[in-house]
Amino acid sequence: MGRGPSLFMLTGVPAQGKTVADVEAALRAQIKKVADEGVQADELERVKTQWMASNVYERDSVMGQAQNLGNYWIQNMPLDAEDKLLAELRKVTSDDVKAVAAKYFGDDQLTVGTLVPQPLPAGSKPQRPMSGKADADKSMH
Repeated sequence: MGRGPSLFMLTGVPAQGKTVADVEAALRAQIKKVADEGVQADELERVKTQWMASNVYERDSVMGQAQNLGNYWIQNMPLDAEDKLLAELRKVTSDDVKAVAAKYFGDDQLTVGTLVPQPLPAGSKPQRPMSGKADADKSMH
């Protein structure tokens, strides 16, 4: 949430036997489908419910509340911005989603980035990913 343009990101990881190009094509197809057809009412309601629930859960902790209030303050937004946003979210229709997708999700607004793993030097073994706090603590010492 902010006062100006925002970033909307879609991400994907190719399944076994698929390529990055396959993922990009599938994402583009879904964007086109939303721009052409909108979204199903039940799908939109599910997303609204999830968004509202996540906002309620953020309010469960003082830290979450403080972060939200701080974010609004540094963006020069009213402290009740979240309540206003949730009220507006309740009004969103499938036609609204369709119109926004058609207006903003075209190729003229698109940036595609691909993360490609670097090859390992000959004879080296890949490092095991950190599995949690214990591994992170070890790497700090």
